[in-house]
Amino acid sequence: MRELVPKDLEIDEINDSDWVSIIAFTMEKIRPRFLPALSPTSDFDEINLRTYLTKNGKSGVYFSSIRDQI
Repeated sequence: MRELVPKDLEIDEINDSDWVSIIAFTMEKIRPRFLPALSPTSDFDEINLRTYLTKNGKSGVYFSSIRDQI
């Protein structure tokens, strides 16, 4: 994970291993405000690849684009 996450972020580890989650979901009726939702572009499936980290003592989640990894 180190090569995928910015250097200033500390990756959380469990038993000396980095952890990631893969989350699949569907986005529906996504559109700019005041414009109608158009089904071919407003509804789509998405997958998030995320890892958990700390910066300045605060916990967070880092989202990585799967497209960039293929």
